[in-house]
Amino acid sequence: GYDFADWIKLSSEIEIEHAYVTDGAGGEISIEQLFVDFELGRHFNIRAGRMLAPLGITNENHEPPLTWGVERPLFDKYIIPSTWSVDGIGAWGEICDKLTYKAYIVGGLDGSKFDAMNGIRKGRIKERGSLQDIAVTGRLDYTPFESIDQMLRIGVSGYCGGTNNANKGKENGVGGNLKIYSADFAYRNRRFEARGAMAYETISNAKAIGNNTADAIFGWYLEAGYHIVRPGD
Repeated sequence: GYDFADWIKLSSEIEIEHAYVTDGAGGEISIEQLFVDFELGRHFNIRAGRMLAPLGITNENHEPPLTWGVERPLFDKYIIPSTWSVDGIGAWGEICDKLTYKAYIVGGLDGSKFDAMNGIRKGRIKERGSLQDIAVTGRLDYTPFESIDQMLRIGVSGYCGGTNNANKGKENGVGGNLKIYSADFAYRNRRFEARGAMAYETISNAKAIGNNTADAIFGWYLEAGYHIVRPGD
């Protein structure tokens, strides 16, 4: 990261996927995040560049120790396909005390890559995103209480966008829309933690896509944990 000023800040996340880079064998250099924040105030700020879709629990917080296992839940692989980067511009901030928001206009997914085995996962455009069929996405988070010992956060998020996108700004010829409705929560009471998420998706042009693509997808999960040792103990 880099601070151009106290209100203009660059953030990035660049990874060597699978620990190596070689042509045709799966390894790659991946720019998962590269965005600039213009911090204008408590209630309204601007974000532009490549950021993470603000859906579910894991996508924006996908690195250990924020995830509890080596493998992510299948929900976070196929229904909300983490890690899901989007290119665009948007706003974020606080609506009021304890209530925050994010709202972005971004490039959509490549609907021609949806299928029965992977859901919408292969529709992510990792190289050069397309704005042929744009999307809107956002979330609200409400935290009624938060202290050292106890915290509760409840979130809702959504996505609506076209599917006629392909790499390098091209079209794929598959029209239609993808809509995602999601809710999640996180709770902590001293050493005990619990969280969960659910999502419902509709794909308007599933028959045109083929690949046995479903026209609706639903999933959820719950997980709980207990910290035997906490930092500072």
